[in-house]
Amino acid sequence: MNTQKEKIIHSSMRLFSENGYHETSMQAIAKACGISKGSLYNVFSSKEDLYMDSIEYFQHAMFQKAQSLDNKSFNSRKETFIQKLIIQIEDFLDKRDFILLQFRELPIRDNQRLQTLMEENKNRMRHWHKNLFTEAYGHTIQPYIWDVIIMFEGMMKEYLHLLVQNKIHLSIEHLARFLSDRMDVIIHQIDRDQVEPMLPLSFMGEGMTYNIEEHIDKIIKDMKKVIDTLSINKDEKQYYLDSINLLEEEIHQKEPRLFLLRALITYIKETPELRSYSNHLEQLVTEYIS
Repeated sequence: MNTQKEKIIHSSMRLFSENGYHETSMQAIAKACGISKGSLYNVFSSKEDLYMDSIEYFQHAMFQKAQSLDNKSFNSRKETFIQKLIIQIEDFLDKRDFILLQFRELPIRDNQRLQTLMEENKNRMRHWHKNLFTEAYGHTIQPYIWDVIIMFEGMMKEYLHLLVQNKIHLSIEHLARFLSDRMDVIIHQIDRDQVEPMLPLSFMGEGMTYNIEEHIDKIIKDMKKVIDTLSINKDEKQYYLDSINLLEEEIHQKEPRLFLLRALITYIKETPELRSYSNHLEQLVTEYIS
C-alpha cells in the first residue's frame, strides 16, 4: 500500500473515532491529509469505501505485527503465543472507538456490504487463531482445533467487552497469560480424555464466507498494483511481475510446490513496499497447502 493511501486511512481513523462516521466528511479527511477533495476521491471513490478498506487494512496490520515476533527468540512456543495475544488485545483496545463504529453508527443488518466484510474479517481472525494454536500446541490438536478456538474466542470476547466498557481494570499481559493458562488446561483435558469433537474439521470449509483462495488472489492483485507505483526501472518491475505471475500460476496447480512458492515470496520480499504483503501471503499459502 502506498504512503498516501496509508496516510489517508490513518487520518480517517482518527476523525471517525473522534467525531463519528456520519459527522466526518470527505472534505474534513482531505483537509487532515493536506490534499484536495478531488485527490481524495481519486484514491477512494466514497467514504464507505474508505471505511471498508480501513477495517481490512488495520486487521492486516495487526497480523503483520504479530507475525514479526517470529523473528524474535522466546524461551518457548507458549511465550510466543502469549506475546501474540498481547498484540491482539493491545490492538483492539487502541482502535476500540474505530472498531465499535460499525455497531453504533453503521448497523450491520442495514448494510449488506458491511455485513459481508465483518463476516470475512471474523473468519480471517478465526483462521489466524487456528495458526496461532497450531504453532503453540502442534498438530495433535487438529481433531478438535475448532472447538478450542470457539472456546478461546468466547473468553476473549467477554474480557474485551469488560475492558472496553471500563467495567474492569486488568493488566493486558496478565490477561494474555491467564487465557493461555486456561487453554493449557482445556487442551490437556480434551487430549487426556480423548473427547469427541463437537465441531468437525470441515467447520470452516464449505458454506463459510471466508475463502482463503480468494484472499490469496486479492493480495496478489494488490501486489501487482503496488509494483506499478514503484520507482524502479522497467526491467526490475518486469522481474517482480514475472515472479508474481509464476507464483499465482503455481498456487492454482493441482499440487502446488510449497518450496517454490516460498522461494518466490522470499525474492519478492526484497522490496520494502511488498514486504508486508509477502509476509501475509506466505502465511496464507502455508495454511492453504497444508
